Amino acid sequence: MYIILGGTGRVGSATAQTLLAKRQPVTVVTRSAYKGELWKQRGAEVAIIDAHDVDALRAVFDAAAALFC
Repeated sequence: MYIILGGTGRVGSATAQTLLAKRQPVTVVTRSAYKGELWKQRGAEVAIIDAHDVDALRAVFDAAAALFC
């Protein structure tokens, strides 16, 4: 699983889209449920998390093979 922190931004979204096109598992971390829904429609898993919530981030990162931020 690839975790993309900032997956709704320009670089993060390009990274997530490239990985999804290669049929790689991706989790996009975002604060926005609306933007998260758009990524779900593209085939990504989504974690709605505030970047300051260390415990929630740690739980998502535990499932990661790689992290992009």
